[in-house]
Order: sequence, then C-alpha cells, then structure tokens
Amino acid sequence: MSIPLKEIGQYRQRRTIVFMLLLLWGVLTSIQAKGAFTTAVTIDPPIPTPRDNITLKLSDRVGSACETNTITIANNTIRVDIYDYNDFGHFCIEIIPPPEEIPINPLPIGSYQVTITYASGSDTPREVGRADFMVKEPVTGSFTPVKPVKVVCQNLTTRKRTVIRNPGDFWDCQAAGLEIRPGDSVSQKVIGIADESK
Repeated sequence: MSIPLKEIGQYRQRRTIVFMLLLLWGVLTSIQAKGAFTTAVTIDPPIPTPRDNITLKLSDRVGSACETNTITIANNTIRVDIYDYNDFGHFCIEIIPPPEEIPINPLPIGSYQVTITYASGSDTPREVGRADFMVKEPVTGSFTPVKPVKVVCQNLTTRKRTVIRNPGDFWDCQAAGLEIRPGDSVSQKVIGIADESK
C-alpha cells in the first residue's frame, strides 16, 4: 500500500512545525536562564558624596515584559529583587532591555553593597549581580589670593598622587582620580601666581 505524496508532504510539514516550536521554546528558556545570570551593576556617580543622588544602572542581561522590581535599603545593603511572573498564564516576550536606571536618594557616609536577585514563578530568588561602593566627603580645596596653576593631591597612605593643572578657584582631588579611603592621610600642594584681584 502506497501513501500519497500529498500526505507525505503534509506529514513532513507538520513535523517541521513541531520541531521549530520545540526549538523556539528551548531558545526562549535558555535566554531567560542566561539573562538571570548576566546582570552588570554600575554606580553613578562612582564615588558619591552624602549630597549626591545615586543611580544604579543594570545592564547586560535579557529581560521580560513581565518583570517587576522591589528595592529595599537596610544595614548598608541595597537589594533589588527582580521578579518575573512569566508563566503559563502570562506569556511574555523575552527582550534585551536598555540599561535600567534605579534612582537612590542621597546616603550617609559609609560602605554599601548592592545585591541583585532574580526569581521566576515560584522559584527561590537567587543572586545575579553584586556591586560595592562608598559614600564619602570629597577632598576639595580652594586658595586665595593666589591663582592656582597646579595642584598636587597626594595620598600619603598609599603613596599615590594626582596632578590637577589650571584647576581654577576650586578643585576636587577625588574627581581628578585620586583614590582615598577613610583614614588615609592626604596632602595638597598648590603652585600658583599671586593675584591681587582676589
């Protein structure tokens, strides 16, 4: 008994469709799993002061249109919980979102840790990203009646220094690149020209 060529063609077509659907499901599943483990966290500004508004930037991850974020701050820990309620009742397309920006109000001086967790459905939240930063007063200076030409900022503890040329009437050693930790000894050397107009 021979099978008509038309039926053979229809069978092959259905088999191809089923295969493509299974392949698509596998890709979406792997993308979702991968996205949960590729969250990069950037702090802006990198070294905030107690007067700065802070922005957490989440990037390098695959997301979903069904995500919600919960932010908690306690004991110098900032926790961002990402929950994806994508399940059989909510079909959401996996996407690569632009860097997500989370605003944080000014924080007191101290060391802080950012933890990003991810959960989907009834899964237990798991850590997918982490970053550390410090909030501290900037090391700044001004000098009158001299017009500064060069300022040498030196961390006497680490023996590192940064040179600021033509700083104007005000300068910030940390913003210029000098790394300073609480307790470090710092010196500033100002070279300039006397300016009676000041």
